[in-house]
Amino acid sequence: MTDQPPVQPLTPDNSSTPPIDYSTWLPLDTEPDETDPQPDSLGEFSYVGKGVTPEEFGTYLQSYDFGTIPPDYIILHHTAVPTLATWTAGESGLSDDQVKQKRLVALHGLMVYYRDTLKWNAGPHLFIDDRYIWLFSEMNEPGIHAMWGNSHHNGGRLHYSIGIEVVGDYTQQQWSPAVAHMVNAAVNALRQRLQTFDLRYMYADPASKPGLVFVNKSPRCPHPERLSWGGISSHRDYNKPACPGNAISEAFYMGVLNGGGQVTGQQAAGATRTVGSGGLHVRANPGADQAVVAVLPHGASVTLLNESQVVDGSTWVKVQAGSTVGWVNQRFLE
Repeated sequence: MTDQPPVQPLTPDNSSTPPIDYSTWLPLDTEPDETDPQPDSLGEFSYVGKGVTPEEFGTYLQSYDFGTIPPDYIILHHTAVPTLATWTAGESGLSDDQVKQKRLVALHGLMVYYRDTLKWNAGPHLFIDDRYIWLFSEMNEPGIHAMWGNSHHNGGRLHYSIGIEVVGDYTQQQWSPAVAHMVNAAVNALRQRLQTFDLRYMYADPASKPGLVFVNKSPRCPHPERLSWGGISSHRDYNKPACPGNAISEAFYMGVLNGGGQVTGQQAAGATRTVGSGGLHVRANPGADQAVVAVLPHGASVTLLNESQVVDGSTWVKVQAGSTVGWVNQRFLE
């Protein structure tokens, strides 16, 4: 499998499904501003094109060269389109390698749209879904994902963000435990490697926000002197009030980042989730080496119980399905 597959229609069922128009997959800020690359100055697009597990991401970061000016804050987004259901459609019966390759083709299609239609030379740094952290644009330079949130100067020093696109539409629903686990793992791995930001919301005081105004219908930052660094923010703090989704409040995502990567407490206990892949093993205890007590089909509903545990880098949650009670790896729940 190559890291950068050729552009091809995404037909996950190998059927007569029409090719996807990737231009409909872009909910990001597409209004050009003075920092966006123009067609006559477009350089080579910064694209990695690789999907990794949390464990692989941690290893990747250890040897990654962030240069003399590393990123020092995080901006969270959601794709809105594609939804997670669109992104994962047609995967029933596919092997893990086939699923990864299918999603990589979709990621590559998004890159082509950024590069050839929007004429950008970079995008967000990471895309995150329920199974992988996708390396998109290089993390040792500013990306294009949040206008004045991308980067700024203070006292002559450059500060720039890591832009993270969470795959899915979170206007009305929060991240699933599997997605929350992946976001937590990515951000905490970056924090541990970089040591340039803390797990704190940067604009807790509303008066400290840089703001948003429109000049001739073009978004502008009225208070660039308030642009901050050293913590966590989201796209709504800059030029996209609806991103990372109305259901993803600051309290929610900071709770996820500080809480081990899963939705905890009353938000999780009693909630219903859906099995996202066929043949999901329910185990007697948390861990892939524990005894299997049941096997759940794709689409089966489970109720989350108020227990979770991290084993070998994966978060296991206790669930009930009918009369069966046991533990499942939360990455396979939607």
